[in-house]
Amino acid sequence: MKKKLYGIVCLCSLVSIVLCACGKNTALIDMSTAEGDAYMAIIWEDRTYIPFCAISKNDCGTQIGYLNGETDDRICEYKDYPTDEWIVNHLMADEGAILFKEVNVTHIPDGLESEYEWNSPEIAKLREKYPEYFELGTFKGLEVYVWQMAEGDYRFGLMQGTNREKTLEELMALKGASPEEMALILSTFDIEDRDIFVISWQNPISSYMVTDDMVKDPEYISNVRNMLGLDLDEEQPPKQEESE
Repeated sequence: MKKKLYGIVCLCSLVSIVLCACGKNTALIDMSTAEGDAYMAIIWEDRTYIPFCAISKNDCGTQIGYLNGETDDRICEYKDYPTDEWIVNHLMADEGAILFKEVNVTHIPDGLESEYEWNSPEIAKLREKYPEYFELGTFKGLEVYVWQMAEGDYRFGLMQGTNREKTLEELMALKGASPEEMALILSTFDIEDRDIFVISWQNPISSYMVTDDMVKDPEYISNVRNMLGLDLDEEQPPKQEESE
């Protein structure tokens, strides 16, 4: 009788373990992906994760989800780090593992170094300072707005291309990045130089006047494009936004 009772208890325990395992599996999160200009990002709720570096599969922790309905395309924890900062894409087909970083994370654990330019410390700081200048659509190109605060003092803002003139409210919301900062920001986009339009704008907060004659001078736009490390497209007409 005791043996029979012991067997029943063991069977119940086994069933409980199986049910718990099944329950855990059904709790896995089906995450999605989004194409960036130079990489594939992972989207989990309101968070975006970008590739950081390749890691050993031995660093993969507990599985927490999978990608685009493909259960073999696993998403796992990374060691003991919080999943709202770091996750691992473990692809079972080739046993590869890629560490992904949430875009707003700036503290990098010791021993980790990214091989991707979009994760450079300088660009990470720029993402924090100018988040609105990243992840812009490039279907209709990019528009770089330039204004001067003084002679030789250039400031830049960035918007995705459209078929309309931007409103004064939109232009006034632009944060003024330096030439060096804007050059680094532009380097994160996979876009041809000819599809980046430099547009001169007379910012109302500046007392330094940029005249029509200055803007129409090919050397003016050429000089600005050179500051940003852009090739000069001879066929690209200069554009100018006028303040209201």
